[in-house]
Amino acid sequence: MGVLFSSIPWFTVMILHKRTPFLRMIDNTLIIFHTHYVGGTLGGILTGVLAEPCLNCLFFGDDPKYVSLACAIKDSRASAEFMQLASIAFVLATNVVVTNAICLLIRLLVSL
Repeated sequence: MGVLFSSIPWFTVMILHKRTPFLRMIDNTLIIFHTHYVGGTLGGILTGVLAEPCLNCLFFGDDPKYVSLACAIKDSRASAEFMQLASIAFVLATNVVVTNAICLLIRLLVSL
């Protein structure tokens, strides 16, 4: 997982960011999108893929909706995958809305 966590965000910063016109228009000084969103999304997906089902049983019992992604695919239960993808989409939407609200508030209060 460490190789993926370092190489995929690096790829998005060094190659994808420079080749995508939309990303070049964004002032991403601290590379927040690439380090936090790409890395966090990758972590959420890979944790679901590599999670040990026995550890889930310690916290959730035998509830079939809390299984690892690998077990869900094997058993044709994709609810865990959809829960992870829905949570990733929720975090992205929340960040877009809150960031825009903060920027609009700053624009109203501070003349730049």
